[in-house]
Amino acid sequence: MHVLDKIDYESFRKNRKIFVGYSDVTAVELAILEKSGVITFHGPMIGATPNWGETKCFDALFDMLMNPRSQLALCNIDDKTPFKAFKSGSCEAQVVGGNMCLTHRLIGTPYEPSYKNKILFFEDVGASALRVHRNLWQLKLAGRLNELSGIIIGTITPDKQETEEKILKACFDIMKDLKIPIIYNFHAGHIKNPLTLPIGATLKIEDEKVLVMNPVVE
Repeated sequence: MHVLDKIDYESFRKNRKIFVGYSDVTAVELAILEKSGVITFHGPMIGATPNWGETKCFDALFDMLMNPRSQLALCNIDDKTPFKAFKSGSCEAQVVGGNMCLTHRLIGTPYEPSYKNKILFFEDVGASALRVHRNLWQLKLAGRLNELSGIIIGTITPDKQETEEKILKACFDIMKDLKIPIIYNFHAGHIKNPLTLPIGATLKIEDEKVLVMNPVVE
């Protein structure tokens, strides 16, 4: 976050580059989207992604970048299991988000993206149910959750004292009154062979399916 006020966003807009990363990089990706309107990619990084020597996630990343198409169905790379719907439904909107810790820390700054009629994606690592619950409550109290058209819950890797089931329950407790599609079992984040998600692209949620609805590179 300490570099956000040092980036030349106008230059980035005029000279578009492919920018890929996750975790702390979320802050830069969302700032680029807000200030430049450029799609970035929440995806694997060499040297940071667990077991990065395996190429499935990088093959999927480069397929997305090198073979632009008008519509692309996303699927889990690691085990091919389908996404799951906490709340079924359909929506089509721009996706924002990334690592939860960085996403919620942008609230109130000039680099926070709009949440109005957007799909929020989030993931986290070394998380506890308490931390996830607290972060989501901040988004809720700030009015952000009620503005959304949909939610995608990425992989939330628990700390040693927690379980993924307990963390998901904390998410669902806060989201139970939302009348929007909510997807989970979406394997993106701090894991082996994560999905790449184009932040700023238009997605369509259709029950348990997620599709990218526009070319993500020019």
